[in-house]
Amino acid sequence: MRKFISLTILLIIAASLNAQEGILEKFIESPAGDTAERRRMEYEFYLSEGARQKMMGNFSLSKDYYGRCLEIRPEKPTPYYEISSILFVEDEKARARGYIDQAMELDPDNHWFKFLAIQIATSQERYGDAALYYHELSEKFPDKTEYRTGEIDMLLKAGDQKTALKRLDEVEDNFGYSKYTAIRKKDIYLSEGKEKKAFKEMEQLIEKFPGDVEMMGILAELYAEKGEEEKALDLFKRMKSLNSGNPLVYFSLGQYYFELGRKKDAIAEFQTGFASKEVNPEIKIQVFLELIRTQAENEQLNDDMAALLKVLYDTDQGHPAVDGLYADYLYNTGREEESEEIYRRITRNSPSNFLAWQNLLFIQNSQGDFSEMYDIASDAVLNFPNQPLLLLFKGIGASQTERLEEAVKALNEGISLSINNVELTKQFYITLGDTYYQMKNYEEAFMNFDNLLALDPGNALVLNNYSYYLALLDRDLDKALAMIEKCIAVEPENPTYLDTYAWVLFKRKEYEKALEKMQKVMKLDKEPSGEVLEHYGDILYRNDEKQKAVQAWEKAKKAGGASDKIEEKISSGLK
Repeated sequence: MRKFISLTILLIIAASLNAQEGILEKFIESPAGDTAERRRMEYEFYLSEGARQKMMGNFSLSKDYYGRCLEIRPEKPTPYYEISSILFVEDEKARARGYIDQAMELDPDNHWFKFLAIQIATSQERYGDAALYYHELSEKFPDKTEYRTGEIDMLLKAGDQKTALKRLDEVEDNFGYSKYTAIRKKDIYLSEGKEKKAFKEMEQLIEKFPGDVEMMGILAELYAEKGEEEKALDLFKRMKSLNSGNPLVYFSLGQYYFELGRKKDAIAEFQTGFASKEVNPEIKIQVFLELIRTQAENEQLNDDMAALLKVLYDTDQGHPAVDGLYADYLYNTGREEESEEIYRRITRNSPSNFLAWQNLLFIQNSQGDFSEMYDIASDAVLNFPNQPLLLLFKGIGASQTERLEEAVKALNEGISLSINNVELTKQFYITLGDTYYQMKNYEEAFMNFDNLLALDPGNALVLNNYSYYLALLDRDLDKALAMIEKCIAVEPENPTYLDTYAWVLFKRKEYEKALEKMQKVMKLDKEPSGEVLEHYGDILYRNDEKQKAVQAWEKAKKAGGASDKIEEKISSGLK
């Protein structure tokens, strides 16, 4: 049934087109006496097709049809107008102007032609011509104020202030005094350096509209601009007393205080404005950011600014930009737990906010919640599949929760995207090395550590871990010794590095040196782990201090974290 309907529609369309072509062919084949009628039908057919193709967006074909119209009836203005409108859309303004000029010459009273001519003239900055077209329209339609104001605006853009002022007087004579005429006159007087006239015009406007906050604000700003601070301030305060319920008044007064350098007063006014739900949050954010720009670089928000931000958040909580601004403030001032829930809400409601995902993951990292890090990073990567930082977090989370294959996959994807970011690349190498080590793929692990050290030869963390891993495997002990000695040269009192140093020496059978380093560890580390105590016991045993060794092993067992051979060592010693 569906195929039959579709076929029927196609047949109807084909029949319609054939009918049009049949009409055309009929008149083409008509006797010579029917030439005028044939030309009329041809013209109407091409005009109709031009309009149809234009509606379908086939501009080139549409222009061809309208062009054929002009071949048949060059005295008709409509095809010129239609071609001009297409050329204007195609940004061929010079050609568009030629065609619309021809259309207006053939039909000077057509107001649609004038509208297009105004658009073309304005786009070419021919404001004088645009003013002329508006004037012609206002002559034809004297009751249309928009044509008169359009002419005035174009005259001002053309710099013809004298004629603009004359037209403004005419508008007032015909339509009465208005805000539009007063403001335009004020602008003209100011541009001519006639400040007294400009002030008089605006003062007259305020008398006419005594409760108009916008007009009072314009006059107050004019006073401020010309250095009459007291008059400006008096007017702003008058606005406030007359319109205490209008939040825009507080923004105007706050902005003026801000310009005077009275930042504390400005913030006090802004707080009232920020507490209004009637004001667009984007405006509040813009004001707040402007206030921040006046602070010294890296300066924390003072109490007044923090209070203003809190008012903004309390009033417009749920707006993504407001939430983000407040969450960033909490995060940057160390209040991570408070910021965490807001970041979670942002990622739910505005998942395209990369900064929210990033900071939320940094919070999980600082809390050591790797399971949550993995879950959040997995969601973040769905929204930002090509962001290496998110893949790094996913890899760390997966590695720390023993999803090792998944960790390797995420980390290798991420490192391929971080080629131009050396610091990020280093983090990928470290995490890949540790992950491969957990998988007992030692060759890949050590290759990644070597890649990291090629970028950062003095990285103490990797030098220590790499050295310790080699010692555990009894591999490349000369290399292990060289790496840990680099760490000790930088941090000679670091108990972790000294423990590794002692363990490498132990594996090299340099037992006395190992004991010397381990005794230093015991002095520095007030709460040694079970692993460190077990190392101490092993080194004591090889130095023939077996009783002390057993005592150290028993402490290791009690502390927790010792190897599964600790019981055997306590009962039988080392083999």
